[in-house]
Amino acid sequence: MAIEKARPRLYVAIPALNQVLLIDTAKNEIVGKYDVPGRPGFIGLDEKHHRLFVSTRKHATSPAEPTFNVIDTESGKRLATLPTIEDTSGIAYDAAHCRIYTSGLSGFVHAIQQVDANRYQTLARFPTGHHAGTSYWMPELNRFFVAIPPYESRKAEVWAFEPLPNHSGGCK
Repeated sequence: MAIEKARPRLYVAIPALNQVLLIDTAKNEIVGKYDVPGRPGFIGLDEKHHRLFVSTRKHATSPAEPTFNVIDTESGKRLATLPTIEDTSGIAYDAAHCRIYTSGLSGFVHAIQQVDANRYQTLARFPTGHHAGTSYWMPELNRFFVAIPPYESRKAEVWAFEPLPNHSGGCK
């Protein structure tokens, strides 16, 4: 789920329908539906640019590869689709660097650059650890944290990533 702060809007992933529902929280009713190419997993939001970020997952009934999708929350139009990591377990939007970070149970982080409100590109994909899907973006510290659970002989850890400055002039 993702909730807007400025308007009474709640976005809810419905994996069985390959959709994200838009709920007007003032009226307590569904006011929109967004189709996505696969089973939606986690959702992120860029309120300033009216962009919804939706990851999809592989499923036994669907051969579709996992994707990262950007939807315009005003028009409902899908603006971008990129291949992404499997089993996304978190999406975080870094407004200062115009980036989206996803973490997944597959043991990877996918960093995506928001070139502008309509264009997105993969910045990096890097390994973390088995089932390291729990993550958190903390803008106050300029850090992206990923929890690495214990696995085989490895002890539990928390990794902290500091993003490099965005030299492209920022997103518009």
